[in-house]
Amino acid sequence: MWDLVDERLRELEGRAKGESLLKYSKETALGRVSVPEDVSNVVGGFLCSGDSFYVTGQTLLIDGGIVFTWR
Repeated sequence: MWDLVDERLRELEGRAKGESLLKYSKETALGRVSVPEDVSNVVGGFLCSGDSFYVTGQTLLIDGGIVFTWR
């Protein structure tokens, strides 16, 4: 997935392969792009456990902090 994102950004921004992805991944608080395990760990470790019993109708942002660091 990230290869396609990088390819499209590369076309728009005129950057070399990998440069756009590197630039935008540094914009997250964690300094990297997401991987499928970032979501599956929340689902398997929390939402499927008894710890989430009282959680209803919520949106969980699993975005590495990009919402808080985007300029």
